[in-house]
Amino acid sequence: KGAESLLATPDSRILVTPRGSAWTGVAGAGDVLAGFLAGLAAGWKADQERGLPTRDFDALIAAGAMIHALAGAAAAGSRGPLGGPIGALDIARALPPVLGRLLAVPAGGADPVGY
Repeated sequence: KGAESLLATPDSRILVTPRGSAWTGVAGAGDVLAGFLAGLAAGWKADQERGLPTRDFDALIAAGAMIHALAGAAAAGSRGPLGGPIGALDIARALPPVLGRLLAVPAGGADPVGY
């Protein structure tokens, strides 16, 4: 909640997510994160079971934590230039547009949304 998140993998890699917003330190924010990560994991597993190519699961979970942090920052940023108080629902509502902007960034290209 405002600091980098460190994720340790079974093969001893450490993945670091960027800083989030301290405003995300609210009740329910971890539930939003858990639900988002569970959805990503379920999609990954479904692709794997279908025999589709899957990416690194650990990197997917780290990306999910990063997207959650960006959603929290976006939600807080909507309250003013210094951010402002938010609730878990604000983070949940910010996830789709943040994810959409990230998916719109061309691979290897300039980042049009500032992430």
